[in-house]
Amino acid sequence: MPTSSARALKADGRRMRSERTKLSIIRAYLDLLNRTLVMPTAAQIADEAGCSARSIFERFSDLDALSLATADYAITQAQAE
Repeated sequence: MPTSSARALKADGRRMRSERTKLSIIRAYLDLLNRTLVMPTAAQIADEAGCSARSIFERFSDLDALSLATADYAITQAQAE
């Protein structure tokens, strides 16, 4: 039976993987938007991010929420530079 610390590490690894996926979705959205200047579809974003459309909607309630998260990310990146 796994110890509580082993379970915590496993859960933490899942959380980190989920955050990496979320960031790749945000970056994919931003890249597509910069290339096409048109709101990309969930399928296009998923293809660019290398994940499924379901992964997008597991992390964002809708594409508007993704758009807001992407704006926050872009602002944070600009402030860091």
